[in-house]
Amino acid sequence: AFSLLGYNYHNVTVNGTFEKMAFTGNLDVNDENLFLDFEGNTDFSSKNPVFNFEAELKRANLQKLGFWNDTLIFHRAKIAMEMKAGSLDNLMGSIRLDSISFSADTKTHYVENISIQADSVVNDRRIKIGGSLLDTEITGDYTIIPLANNLMYNLNDYFPSFKLKSDSVLARDPARLWFDLGLPRF
Repeated sequence: AFSLLGYNYHNVTVNGTFEKMAFTGNLDVNDENLFLDFEGNTDFSSKNPVFNFEAELKRANLQKLGFWNDTLIFHRAKIAMEMKAGSLDNLMGSIRLDSISFSADTKTHYVENISIQADSVVNDRRIKIGGSLLDTEITGDYTIIPLANNLMYNLNDYFPSFKLKSDSVLARDPARLWFDLGLPRF
């Protein structure tokens, strides 16, 4: 058993090696609020941790685990990740989620797949988000957190009923970007 964010996990089986802040192997969690099968490696020994794994999430109650304030339960998701990231602003690599089923409040939703690819060269960053619901690419010189704040700040101006939380100072950070949006299902 172990504890994270004030939650005590039970029925955890680890088969692998952990040394110098790196784990390679299998992790199976059969807790009442998290059922997860993980195989691969994670390396937290550098400034930008490396993730290279496949996992099958069979159930995760993110509220009870302390990751989310509202009711959010994942019933299923298959995850494949090859990524290096110290923060949202230096993501490099890819993540793919398949067969995603989740409940928010009382509604259950299903998403066939989502993929994210991120890379950068000098001052140009490219993030491509694809899948069954969305196909978009954002390229340019920008940072994620201010860009997200800018989007929420402007959405509040046009749609006051959204009441999205944003930081008006971060929303003013300059950005140069190209945005391509595709909606495959519409």
